[in-house]
Amino acid sequence: MALGARKFDEGCSAEEERELRARISVREDGIISWNEVAEPSEFVMRLFREEILKKARPGPIDILIDLTGAGRPDAAAREGLRALFGSIANIGAVAAFTERNLLLNSAARFVLRRSCPKNSSVHKTKEEALDAIAAARARRSASS
Repeated sequence: MALGARKFDEGCSAEEERELRARISVREDGIISWNEVAEPSEFVMRLFREEILKKARPGPIDILIDLTGAGRPDAAAREGLRALFGSIANIGAVAAFTERNLLLNSAARFVLRRSCPKNSSVHKTKEEALDAIAAARARRSASS
């Protein structure tokens, strides 16, 4: 089942909830992979938080966010995003990518920095975002 481009809330089906939760996964290198939905919502942010906490390895949590199919979050979704990042004490690096133009990257950067001001960045490509996480990990290793 492919998730449609709609806003999800508590009324979604069990199958839709499973698919939403599956958008948070762990890569082999331990980075949490977050595949954003077309219409972010506060409900989805709560599900994503639960999945991040369930799947994260001990230590700093590094997150790669795929915004390639994401739409603009409304005020409730932005508040949910702030709550998500505010409730996870051991956030490491957060790097998002859009595969889009500079204007959209700037908008995404604004939303992400207001939600997760520490160690967050927005990039055009996935490779650039992964490089940013690798650099943050290297800085953490060097300071330990």
